[in-house]
Amino acid sequence: MTLPTVLLPRFIAAEPEYIGYDSPDQCLDPDYFNQYSQPVTYRFNSRGFRDTEWPLDLQNAVWCIGDSFTLGMGTPEQRTWPAQLSQITGRRCINISLPGASNAWIARTAAAVIKEVQPQHMVIQWS
Repeated sequence: MTLPTVLLPRFIAAEPEYIGYDSPDQCLDPDYFNQYSQPVTYRFNSRGFRDTEWPLDLQNAVWCIGDSFTLGMGTPEQRTWPAQLSQITGRRCINISLPGASNAWIARTAAAVIKEVQPQHMVIQWS
C-alpha cells in the first residue's frame, strides 16, 4: 500500500518553537503562558503532521482528523486527544490535523484518507 497523498508541505519535518496563538506575544495571558508547568514542543513528520512517521499498516491504525484541538496547539504531544486515545486503546493513532482547519478541509481530508487507505477506524473532531 502506498502512503496517501495527504501532505502539509509547510510543516514537513519542521520543529517550530510556536504555532500561531501559542506564543508569548499572541496569547491572551502571557503570565500563564510563561508559568505553564510542562514543556510544549512541536515535531512534524515527513508528511507535515504533528505525529511520528506513519506505520506500514495504515488500515488498522485509528485516523484522527481535525483542527488545532486535534493538533494539540499549546499542549504537550502526549496530552493531545489522539495520543490519549492511543494510550487508552493500545492502537496506533495517526494525527491528521491543521491549525485553523475548516470543516471543508477536514471533510476533504477524511474523504481522501477513506478513498486512498480505506481505514477500519476514523475519529473526526469538527471545527
